[in-house]
Amino acid sequence: MSSKFTAYLATFWSITSALYFFLATFTEVLNEHFADLILGFLLGSVVGVMMNFYYGSSEGSKEKDKK
Repeated sequence: MSSKFTAYLATFWSITSALYFFLATFTEVLNEHFADLILGFLLGSVVGVMMNFYYGSSEGSKEKDKK
């Protein structure tokens, strides 16, 4: 499990983020400012960090370290 932890964590946050995006967009939200704050956090940090890790320099550094 420890060798695939980052993949499991990224999968969890991807599914959670997609579900929250869907619910915040297509359902009635009680507090719009709170929903905006969470959407901003998810888009700005969680999704961005995952994309940078898998498609950015972190993945390249990881591959370089393996060699």
